[in-house]
Amino acid sequence: MKHKAWAAAVLTALCACGGMSAEFVHTGKKSAPLDVIYVTHSARHGETPDEGTGELAESLVFALAKRGFKAASFNDRGERAEGYRHHAVLSVFQNLPEDILGRRGSLTVHVRIIDARSGETVSMIRMQCDGCALRDGGSTMRVAERLAAGIDEASRK
Repeated sequence: MKHKAWAAAVLTALCACGGMSAEFVHTGKKSAPLDVIYVTHSARHGETPDEGTGELAESLVFALAKRGFKAASFNDRGERAEGYRHHAVLSVFQNLPEDILGRRGSLTVHVRIIDARSGETVSMIRMQCDGCALRDGGSTMRVAERLAAGIDEASRK
């Protein structure tokens, strides 16, 4: 991955589910304005995304639309990725609690914004949330809002 321009800003906020932190890394020049985005997922060995990833993608589309972006996701029936200049690739890693002590799980989300034509990474967002789980709708929406804020920030650079 080639990085010509590099700037990073780390933002931290607390949410009701625990601690949430996000790192927004702007990696290079955009060939087109970052305003039309197709949200997809990182497919590993042909796997299909779980329900939580699908809900996060839909929440992210909604949060981006509230900020004035034209966005769609892999869950939208009939919507094709070819019509979008940039793709937001979601990679979701959940650590669900499996003990009876009620410990909270954690969630890590990586979003790579890539230029659809060149395939180069334009921006990267890494987010960690302690106590968040995608099965909780409130957590999903808060995570999506945070990610949308990062994408909005990247669009202004």
